[in-house]
Amino acid sequence: MMRSLMAGVVALVLTAGIGGLSRWEWEADKTSNAAIRLAWRTRSARVQECRPPTAEELSGVPTHMQQREICEGRVLAYRLRVSLDSQVVVDEDIHGAGAREDRPIVVFREFEVAEGTHTVEVSFEREDGGEMLTDNLALTPATLELSTRLELNKKEIALITYDTETRSLVVQGYGM
Repeated sequence: MMRSLMAGVVALVLTAGIGGLSRWEWEADKTSNAAIRLAWRTRSARVQECRPPTAEELSGVPTHMQQREICEGRVLAYRLRVSLDSQVVVDEDIHGAGAREDRPIVVFREFEVAEGTHTVEVSFEREDGGEMLTDNLALTPATLELSTRLELNKKEIALITYDTETRSLVVQGYGM
């Protein structure tokens, strides 16, 4: 009997607690600032470097399995530079994802800014691969640049992204 009474009291207290918490006002985003977001995904060019095998590499390998050339490939990195109101906020190399960096390059950066007018300059430039570029040259240009002024209100987000049709960086809609 005592156990049933205690279980009833615990259930009543828990129900009252859940009911009270459900009436508590909570706001997910308490900031009133705006944001400038960079977000895109692309593939870079692949570089292939080939050389003849050394005598050590050929020793012990059956003749029919010996290669005339040993080729090693890598995907070129990009240099991302972002200036916000004449101040450099990002200057770094962006590599492809994955252990061998052979996956698509993903850019995602967000900068919280006060409401008002802001000058944004973005440069996304592929490192020089020399003469051995093999593929993906038509997908993403070697250099992408954007220089723009943005007028942002409270809680607005300006999205800067790569447009595959125009092959350029563009600013997309504002708002949350």
